[in-house]
Amino acid sequence: MKVILLSLVLLGVAGCTERGMYDNLRADRLRECEHQVAAAYDECVAQYPMDFDQYRTARDGVPPAR
Repeated sequence: MKVILLSLVLLGVAGCTERGMYDNLRADRLRECEHQVAAAYDECVAQYPMDFDQYRTARDGVPPAR
């Protein structure tokens, strides 16, 4: 059972792009913010302001190619 689960996880990760992983993680975290009260929600959402292109530009210092 563990071997099957590990295989599925590895296949899933191998099929994900860096952008896809970033977008999915950000979306999950923003969904978690929805469980907060109003003031905490705004604070929570403010922790994840960048989309992938903004993140990559901040990380690499190079704007995305258009």
